[in-house]
Amino acid sequence: MAESSVSVEKLLAQHCLELAEIIEKIAPQDYVSSNPNGSIGEQVRHGLDHLQALLAGAEAEIIDYEQRRRGWVGERKPALAVSELRQLSHCFHRLSGADPTRSLSVVVQVDPGQEPAQWPSTWGRECVAMLSHEVHHAAMLRPRLEAAGCSLPAHFGIAPSTVAHRSTCAASA
Repeated sequence: MAESSVSVEKLLAQHCLELAEIIEKIAPQDYVSSNPNGSIGEQVRHGLDHLQALLAGAEAEIIDYEQRRRGWVGERKPALAVSELRQLSHCFHRLSGADPTRSLSVVVQVDPGQEPAQWPSTWGRECVAMLSHEVHHAAMLRPRLEAAGCSLPAHFGIAPSTVAHRSTCAASA
């Protein structure tokens, strides 16, 4: 297996811009509409919290994914989320090419009855995990965005490995 020449930071920057553009297309009432899995705004805020934690960890060398802004006003005001996504895109773009083997620690709550734990990781591993996390949440949002009449990129919410597999299948058919 070859070492990746793709900048995961650039992919995260691209994802942030893409999501910002999608949010700008939907009606505010669709952004805040309630759902058992949370509104689109709540799902977007969840992703923003994780992206912010990753960026904060780039400097502090400790990523705390448990610091969340539940109830943040951006869950109800899409323009705030769009602005933050654009800022995050810029930050990830600036970090493009950072050493993926750089060590850092991750704070996670794996058991609600226990204190959060701190585990070793690397910058590259956390960026790849974040990209996967964002794709997962995009997949959850996809049907709701489509129901709201939003036209989405073909790959939105689909894992890169799935896109590659489908491409291979299509080429051999």
